[in-house]
Amino acid sequence: MKEINIKKIQSFSIGAIVAIFFVVTVTILAELYAPLKDFLKNMFYHHWIGKGVLAIAVFLSASFISYFFIRKSNIGRVIACLRLLVITAIIGFAVILFFFLYESMV
Repeated sequence: MKEINIKKIQSFSIGAIVAIFFVVTVTILAELYAPLKDFLKNMFYHHWIGKGVLAIAVFLSASFISYFFIRKSNIGRVIACLRLLVITAIIGFAVILFFFLYESMV
């Protein structure tokens, strides 16, 4: 694979990891702090749409910025980033799942 393609894969992986952290954080904060949820509703018609639009913006920004900070990339680093992405997605899912389970029981 070309160096530039490996670098893009790594930067998109980093962008996705940052976006997952963002979505998990905003989801929990919006449930705990009603003005944030109201802000998302007012700006984007629905809070889910707001989180989605902002997550795309965070993903693109983080991917773009990380692309220029990656000095040298190789397959080993890309595989490590992809593994971290999978782990982050699983942990993010679990955090949201357990948060809503806890909220529904309290």
